[in-house]
Amino acid sequence: MSKLKFDFSKVALLVSLIGSLIAFLTVEFIPALTGVELKTLDLRFNYRGVKQNYADSSDILIVAIDEVSLDRAPVKWPWPRSYYAKIVRNLKKAGAKVIAFDINFDSPDLNPNNDMDFQKAIEEAGNVILAGRETKDIKFKGRIIETKNLLRNIFIGTPNSSPGIVEVLRDYDGVCRRYVPVFSVGDTIFPSFGLAVLLAYYNLKIDSVYDFPARTPFENGFFQLGNIKIPKFDEKTWLINYAGPAGTFRYISFIDVLDDQEFKTKDEVEYGDINTFDNPEYGLLHDNVFKDKIVVIGSAIPEFKSELGDLLPVPFVKDESNLMYGVEIHANAIATVIERKFIKKTPPLLSFLIVFVFALISFLVATNIRKLKLRPEFVSELLNILFLLLYFGLWIYFSFLMFKENLILPTISPILGGLSTYIGSVAYQYFIERKQKRVIKRIFSYYVHPSVVNQLISNPDIVRLGGEKREMTVLFTDLWNFTTISEAYPPEFIFNILNEYFETMTKVIFKYGGTLDKYIGDALVAFWGAPIYYPDHALRACLCALKMQFELEKLRIKWEKEGKPLLYMRVGINTGEMIVGNLGGYGRFNYTVIGDSVNLGARLEAVNKEFGTNIIISEYTYAKVKDFFKVRELGSIVVKGKTKSVKIYELLDVLIAESKLVKIMS
Repeated sequence: MSKLKFDFSKVALLVSLIGSLIAFLTVEFIPALTGVELKTLDLRFNYRGVKQNYADSSDILIVAIDEVSLDRAPVKWPWPRSYYAKIVRNLKKAGAKVIAFDINFDSPDLNPNNDMDFQKAIEEAGNVILAGRETKDIKFKGRIIETKNLLRNIFIGTPNSSPGIVEVLRDYDGVCRRYVPVFSVGDTIFPSFGLAVLLAYYNLKIDSVYDFPARTPFENGFFQLGNIKIPKFDEKTWLINYAGPAGTFRYISFIDVLDDQEFKTKDEVEYGDINTFDNPEYGLLHDNVFKDKIVVIGSAIPEFKSELGDLLPVPFVKDESNLMYGVEIHANAIATVIERKFIKKTPPLLSFLIVFVFALISFLVATNIRKLKLRPEFVSELLNILFLLLYFGLWIYFSFLMFKENLILPTISPILGGLSTYIGSVAYQYFIERKQKRVIKRIFSYYVHPSVVNQLISNPDIVRLGGEKREMTVLFTDLWNFTTISEAYPPEFIFNILNEYFETMTKVIFKYGGTLDKYIGDALVAFWGAPIYYPDHALRACLCALKMQFELEKLRIKWEKEGKPLLYMRVGINTGEMIVGNLGGYGRFNYTVIGDSVNLGARLEAVNKEFGTNIIISEYTYAKVKDFFKVRELGSIVVKGKTKSVKIYELLDVLIAESKLVKIMS
């Protein structure tokens, strides 16, 4: 019993360590759980709320191709490139520091002069970022446009402009939370759209961007842009610190920037000039709206209304929707760096230590509450569950508060660690309370089949003196002339050979799912159908009998070489209704079967003497197994105490391969 005693502190540390590892690794490497952790990040964003007066204070503006612009433009979509040329010139005139097009110009204008005008405007401005995508061949009007090094934008390569890849990374659940700084296209490294804007804003080159991986588990890596260090969320991305839901940035209609003295909108054709851009009294040009600002131009058209639609899921929810235009996602990524509002997450080792401490406290509390021995027992578990709920709730609340300080604490992995060690505490408590029962089980296994022991321990209702009636199959064996043999040899010799015989036969019985009832001298009794019920109990018993004779033949060959006497066995098998259960008195019981069907099985074993056979089965067993075994009909007999005759059969062999029979039984 001393071997079962354990140092509680060591158990607590071991269980907590294992639970922490399971929790930490599953959240790190199972996408579904990673997705749950990311969902808690969304909740934290919404709990933190929107940055106040952000539209007025931000250095980033969005010029939107919106429904108003489409309605007021004198030309239907797609617009001529001359519109974009005018936008560039007007924004440059208004003092925009960077002009970024989140638009793919992947096909030529119907009028080549418009493309030339746009290209010239880009070159003159000197601060334009053009959107690119991964290179693919694209068919236009039956011909192939060469897209090598053009990133699906025919204006990339224009002097004094820079390309930026506009693909936005989506997480496991489709939400855009992270931002990729650089992309590899072919053999060339290109900046992402946001990074290209930042490089232009700070007047830097792509070779001024560095990637610093984490040097130790106590830290996270970072990207360096000039003298700005951007904390990594993972090896390839930074986390976008969203200012708020869709519409947090200031949106200005494309048509309002386009509408100067030289441009006529539909309204102006009908009602006269408005000139929202350069009107001296209220025009955007004179209000210094764009002065030293980053201007991102892109679509703000719902996807269901136009092919321009560019709506993607983000963490923030507004009016029950978490969709945001791609142009504003880029704006949020850029603003994260410009404002230095970086969200940092705990380094891997620190995250693991948090999970470990969380798990250890859960284990210690759970085990100590059970030591109170509260009655009824469920009260202890109820207290444990209430503690865990409170514990988890406080941790989640704390992690939400820390997010306001731009720190991400792990949420799901500590909870999983706590649950894991709670389960571990249940297992530990079970082990402590049941250790004596395991000792009893080990002792009983020498006398009855382990399945019986397992059922007696796991289901106390079985342990009763009464029994139940069910259809089963019983097997009786006896040895030929064993009394004569035993008189010719010393008792210890007979004991040893009988032990070897019983050990072999018992193994065969257990192999085929039988329950050993008892040894009676040189005879043994087994049955099938209890405590675990097999519908094919008769098939198992017959297969077992043949296997027993086969194993006895192997023993005889061995004994003959050793100069020992040769033993021969008779078997009787019967199927029918029997009463099975625990029979006995105080302090001692036997799991056995009784009834007329059992008595018939015993009689059949003895009948082998009259017919000179080895295995006899009754007509009731035969009816169950006739399709699987080769038999010989012996006739009908009337057993002692009965008036009705019973047909009996000699069991000879299997009709099909034993492997197939085993497959049928399984």
